[in-house]
Amino acid sequence: MAVRAIQLKPPKLGCIPIRPFLMFISFLGLLGASSWLITNPLSIRSIIICSWGIVFNGFLFYGALKYHDRTLKASQGGAIYLMINAFIFLCCVPVYYTSYISSDYYKYKKIEVLGSALEIIGHLNFSDKRNFSEIAEKEAGVKFFSGLIMGEVIVFSIIIFALYSYMIFVMLKRVRKFIATRKEIDGNETLA
Repeated sequence: MAVRAIQLKPPKLGCIPIRPFLMFISFLGLLGASSWLITNPLSIRSIIICSWGIVFNGFLFYGALKYHDRTLKASQGGAIYLMINAFIFLCCVPVYYTSYISSDYYKYKKIEVLGSALEIIGHLNFSDKRNFSEIAEKEAGVKFFSGLIMGEVIVFSIIIFALYSYMIFVMLKRVRKFIATRKEIDGNETLA
């Protein structure tokens, strides 16, 4: 019996070749996480987030570069973790930020830095009492609308992030399937 060479095509997502795309995205992730760590002031939160990003993208880069199944499996678990976090953020973060903006809480945080309550009352202007309710109504409408817009922007951003995480998950699944098929063929026949 003659030995046949079977040629496997590398996996693609649509027209995007998966392996170079994963390497490119993970390289950008490594640059982004390390630059964030270097340029921003250090805090426990930033150190944890940046180190997680460096580990995830390092595993992703190494796994895509060497076709290493274990690191790709760990990266796939990381992508699942990112999707779960995106769902949790989708439930909590928009409400938090819209409330924060609509209630003008950020202004009170700035005022706490300025001084005492007497100084704050001294900055308020009550000279126009006849139009105070109209001004307050317009101000409330503007605050509500800005909070609504900010909430929608946050929801849209989180959905894009969740879809990106899902796309990475699907790409990793296809690469791992390609690796398994290649190992199976390598055991039986020669690979062209």
